[in-house]
Amino acid sequence: MLRPSRLICALLLVPTLTLSGCGLYQKAKQGTASVASAIFYRQVETLHLSFVAREAINHDDAQQSMPLRVSILQLNDRKTFDSAEYTDLLTQPDLALKDSLVTQLQLSVVPGQTANLDIPLSKKANFVAVVGLFRLPDRARGTWKLVL
Repeated sequence: MLRPSRLICALLLVPTLTLSGCGLYQKAKQGTASVASAIFYRQVETLHLSFVAREAINHDDAQQSMPLRVSILQLNDRKTFDSAEYTDLLTQPDLALKDSLVTQLQLSVVPGQTANLDIPLSKKANFVAVVGLFRLPDRARGTWKLVL
């Protein structure tokens, strides 16, 4: 027969081992999930973009082609971007996108030329949005913005 002190130790030891085993199981499961994620989901570190502008792009009043300003936005959420208006993204993108904007980069694309861009992709970014800041954007079809 077990003495009372050993019985109490045994009763305290069993739940402790069970709880610690549960924690070890969760850690092992999370580690396995991380390995599976690393194998099956490719992590993009650098974003390679190429912008090719036609000769007839972004006409002014005299029908002369003008350079096009393009904004590349890294976002952690796309809801505010999807509902943002053209003028807000043109004038105040940081206010229009609030907390969803991670980083922003702008460049100009000259008609008939190509602009290549390699930018590091932030680990906080879940989406990359491209906004063409045209003189006369097609607001009805929304072709002035795109989420990659």
